[in-house]
Amino acid sequence: PLFIHGGVGLGKTHVLHSIGHAIREQHPKLVVQCITTEAFVNDLVDNLRNKSLEKLKRFYRSNVDVLLVDDIQFLQNRLSFEEEFCNTFETLINQKKQIVIT
Repeated sequence: PLFIHGGVGLGKTHVLHSIGHAIREQHPKLVVQCITTEAFVNDLVDNLRNKSLEKLKRFYRSNVDVLLVDDIQFLQNRLSFEEEFCNTFETLINQKKQIVIT
């Protein structure tokens, strides 16, 4: 995994997107998913509401080769979301897939 950190406005999101574009260019068969933490939480809430959590897990844990997550600090103090993200993180790492977090 790669963790990019720094102050506000220093270009972390720009670097994250550049990584995604470079991977797509060099490895077009890989599935690259770039998402904000807010969007991840919203996906999780929607899938919990629709009782389709397994679909969400399958997508992030099986269908994605490279997961790019922006603004991970917004998971702080949201224990159930943090736990789900950590399970996804661990699953991807165990499958030797790449995850980049800002």
